[in-house]
Amino acid sequence: MTESLNKKIDISVIVPVFNAEKYLNKCIESVIKQEKITFEIILVDDGSTDNSSKICDEYSNKYDCVKVIHKENGGVSSARNTGIKNASGKYCCFVDSDDFLLENALCNMYKAIEENNSCFLDTVLDRDIKTGNCKINNEKKLFLKYLISGVSYYPWAKLFKLDIIKDNEIYFDESMECSEDALYIREYLRYCDSMTIIDKMYYSYQINESGLSNKPHKEYALYFGKKLIALRKLLESKDYSKKEIEEFLSFRAIHGIRISIGHYVKCFSNSDDRERLISNAINLLLPYVKEKKIKNLGLKTWFFFNKKSIYKLNIKKLVKKEERQEKLKKLIKKIIKR
Repeated sequence: MTESLNKKIDISVIVPVFNAEKYLNKCIESVIKQEKITFEIILVDDGSTDNSSKICDEYSNKYDCVKVIHKENGGVSSARNTGIKNASGKYCCFVDSDDFLLENALCNMYKAIEENNSCFLDTVLDRDIKTGNCKINNEKKLFLKYLISGVSYYPWAKLFKLDIIKDNEIYFDESMECSEDALYIREYLRYCDSMTIIDKMYYSYQINESGLSNKPHKEYALYFGKKLIALRKLLESKDYSKKEIEEFLSFRAIHGIRISIGHYVKCFSNSDDRERLISNAINLLLPYVKEKKIKNLGLKTWFFFNKKSIYKLNIKKLVKKEERQEKLKKLIKKIIKR
């Protein structure tokens, strides 16, 4: 446990809280029990209507290291931003209120990032991505592998340098209903020349079946487009050539088209809505796709609308720029049909 808030704080643990009374005690206790490090816990009560507010206050009254901020409901991004603005540690990390930290998580993560003198720490359980200190401009292929790995899409199990965040005003986009985590990480990494990768997980994530990924978002493709813009800015801030950047954006845009169509087919039952949303997604993301890559767009892309229906987007012969939009519209109609 932290000894005193009079000492310099190593890590600010930011916990956005909304109607989490079922899990909140376990979450907070997992942080309170951390040893060999000085930390503060910032509980941001985002307008909870259950007993979460009361639980937060009880911990704040009991422990000096616990700070509670009560605010009107504004969403998880708003809560995290409030936590950032009130944090005073050298580093910050984000813990969701239904998750918890494992033993010595903060101490071990802090030790790793300090030993490597890097700007960012993440946990990557992927054999293709080596652990240790990564000098981004010296490990360009490794960095691209990291950017397509699943762990680069969420903010937990990471350490961020708080002065980088505040000096560059890096905050979560409160207008986005999904994908804001991935956007935030890509914006933050623009200001990092190195990162530390560890392969031991100190964070327990609880799967929430009612989470945002299962909810319909009409702006899903638009959010992916925002990530592509941030990705371009990130790679331009490093030693990547224009060709390398265009190739990578093309690769990611293909992925974006696939998952956007999959999302709209899965989450929207009205055929007119699906056709309109999918058309918008293709119009938005297809310009990023390099001409020679168009033919690979749908070779292995399958979309599940329900257990009985499977759709395939096949654009194998779609090569000529002047033809692709019209052919895509015809393919969309096939996807829309049940």
